[in-house]
Amino acid sequence: MPDLQKRTLFTTKTSFLVTAAGIGLLCLVVRQRARIISYIRNYRNPLAGKQITVVETLDECQHVLDTLTRHCHEYKVLGFDCEWVTVGGKRRPVALLQLSSQKGLCALFRLCNLQQIPKGLRDLLEDDKVIKVGVAPQDDAHKLAFDYGVGVASTFDLRYLAALVGQKPEGLAKMAKSLLNVQLDKNWRLSCSDWEAKVLNEKQLQYAANDALVAVKIFDKLVKKLEPTSFWKSSKLNFDNIQERLEPFFDVRFKEGFLNNCASIERSKAAVVAGKKSKIKPLQTRSISTRSKALYDNCNLQAPDGELLCTIDAKKAQWYVDQSLGEIISNTPLTVRLNFEPSGRAVGDVGRYYQNPKENRCVVCGRRDPLSRKNVVPREYRKHFPVFKHSLEVITADVQRTEH
Repeated sequence: MPDLQKRTLFTTKTSFLVTAAGIGLLCLVVRQRARIISYIRNYRNPLAGKQITVVETLDECQHVLDTLTRHCHEYKVLGFDCEWVTVGGKRRPVALLQLSSQKGLCALFRLCNLQQIPKGLRDLLEDDKVIKVGVAPQDDAHKLAFDYGVGVASTFDLRYLAALVGQKPEGLAKMAKSLLNVQLDKNWRLSCSDWEAKVLNEKQLQYAANDALVAVKIFDKLVKKLEPTSFWKSSKLNFDNIQERLEPFFDVRFKEGFLNNCASIERSKAAVVAGKKSKIKPLQTRSISTRSKALYDNCNLQAPDGELLCTIDAKKAQWYVDQSLGEIISNTPLTVRLNFEPSGRAVGDVGRYYQNPKENRCVVCGRRDPLSRKNVVPREYRKHFPVFKHSLEVITADVQRTEH
């Protein structure tokens, strides 16, 4: 009987403690409900934790770049976008460059105030190990190259990734809504606002930051479908595998017909993988891409006063004319004179190199067979070299095979 009383007493005490704990937890939830609800909402909101940093001066630049670079060591992707002003139907130089890390740092570089691309920023943009993502990022990269002479490496259009994982390749706003449940403000008055204003207003800051941050969040969402991980494996992305799969699309403009060709592309990729696994020596399977037509058209590009700036290909020359940036003054050879003052002119030996016509012949053997371009200095090393050095030469396929 005493044992029964002890068990009953123990059960009663346990029930009391459980009830008291439950009441205490309920009180805590009630008292902290606002904070808990906010936490749940933020957990589900991809834009939660967004940190906007505006860079106006060179002194402010390095600290932000250090943080971005540190974030890129962990997640080698940046959301990438640009804004500019159009006056009288003509585009002015890029005024704002937006870079966003996956951790939520949105760095807004006011290039209209900086008047240049600082070295640290140039290094980050030219780093081909860091993928710059967006919708039509190649167009923005082209503008930066034209305005500031910086090459943006490894730009990647998110629509390619959407198509690869079976999603509909749409514009940034539509993908943000369908994939992240985020509504972007795409009012034309905001997108066409004064990005060179002395002070950007809050709506402009949010618009600019959101475009870059949403881009990297969409990438993160889609790439996990491309590289699924099991419950037992680490959820950390293997960026070497990702780069290998996506590299064929780096710096390539999205083509509307790509969706119809996904199946054949996947079959081609499977064939490449199978070839890598075979024991055939690389020398026997290596295929070197060459061009049957001339690599250099040697068209002339002139400054407004008639000074020769450089030689360019015919397609580029026509682009200046189509964009009303210049006019044709001669057809033999095709010569285009700019109607604006370029950011730089041909100076010294380097300038003379770019002024001279380029020969369509191998620099090693002198043959004029189908040629290919060869970076004598690998691209990943060039960022450590002086700005004006060039390393691109023309060689034949036979010479390139000999190198390997």
